Amino acid sequence: MAEPAGPRILVISSHEQAMLRSVEALRADLPGAAVVACPSLVHGRDAVTRWRPDVVFLLERSESLEPCLEFCHWLREANTDASPSLVLVYPSKDVSDWKRVYDAQGDMFIAWDGNFIDGLASCVRSLVGRRYRMVNAPLEAGALQLFPEGLIARIGGRLVSFTPMEFRIVRHLVENAGRVVTRAELAQVLADDQPPRTRGRRLEGLLYQFISQIRKKLAPDDKVIRNVRGVGYRIDLGYEPD
Repeated sequence: MAEPAGPRILVISSHEQAMLRSVEALRADLPGAAVVACPSLVHGRDAVTRWRPDVVFLLERSESLEPCLEFCHWLREANTDASPSLVLVYPSKDVSDWKRVYDAQGDMFIAWDGNFIDGLASCVRSLVGRRYRMVNAPLEAGALQLFPEGLIARIGGRLVSFTPMEFRIVRHLVENAGRVVTRAELAQVLADDQPPRTRGRRLEGLLYQFISQIRKKLAPDDKVIRNVRGVGYRIDLGYEPD
């Protein structure tokens, strides 16, 4: 069989419609690529062993998480010499599920929604040619990493989950890690999701509550967020977890 002009791409999914749409989109957007589909993880293992794909897309439903994770660990452990890049597309909004998905050592993570197929070709372009870890890179500030898909942070080797509002605050601090973020600015981040009557001291009180909850979750690494007395908060870029 002649070598394909483009990358070898393997799509694995028990969801027939998503699998077929993904294959069609990849073939249309990546001329020269060889795209193969497998309807199960068992067939997927055989295809990886025989065909040695460059990129594996794993599209699985939430009820298939355990077999999905087993496949991911097998892919990493059994293919150490030429391990393909792994893209995990997962539909669950359960934070505990996303924690486990991130630990599966994928190269890219995509939340399964109505538009995820539109980005598959760009994933391949990012991944082929060189080996990356977390190409769709997390937001980083010093020792703190944020994964927006699952509202999760990683620090000191631990994964920490946040509520949507807590995550918005931490994300704003991370995105502005080079400076002190004032309390008024963070209060405005909160105000976007609060009813008009929630203003002034009530909003400031909410901010203190959220900061307190965030620090409890980050402990013992809560010092990564520093309080600048009388001004606001900043990410300590020099902080190193024990």
